[in-house]
Amino acid sequence: MIFKQYLKVLSGEKTETRRCVQLHESALDRDNRVFKVLTANGRQKWLVGNELPVIPKRAASQVGRIILHSIRCESLQAITEAGAIAEGVASIAEYKELWESINGKYPGLRWDDNPMVWVLSFSPKPPPAQLNFNFPVGDGTPCNADGLTFEIGGW
Repeated sequence: MIFKQYLKVLSGEKTETRRCVQLHESALDRDNRVFKVLTANGRQKWLVGNELPVIPKRAASQVGRIILHSIRCESLQAITEAGAIAEGVASIAEYKELWESINGKYPGLRWDDNPMVWVLSFSPKPPPAQLNFNFPVGDGTPCNADGLTFEIGGW
């Protein structure tokens, strides 16, 4: 998933994104909560609980991952101040500027067009823990950075 504010996504400052509902997309819900969005041809677009890549721009490599927590549908201008903050900005006015910088050149997607959007709530996935093994000169017994011996598989 491409994010203009990818650094805010990775730091957890941005925890929501709004994406325009495309023609013939549909949502599956359970207990009145959307859990999956399908494309026009029935393929899965988003699923609550899935991990998605964080990509800074088209054709770039991923720089991290997010975990999708919830999906809902609303009109763009239904955003609240809390929603704007979750989008990584300070106010609705600032979010409007951000939206226009990304979507303002596309008819039907401008702020004043008030398109329907999917609101995706997420959190950054922490990077995997790195295990660094130091092998001292000598008998080759594995030990951690402090030189303390441990047993493989014994943690």
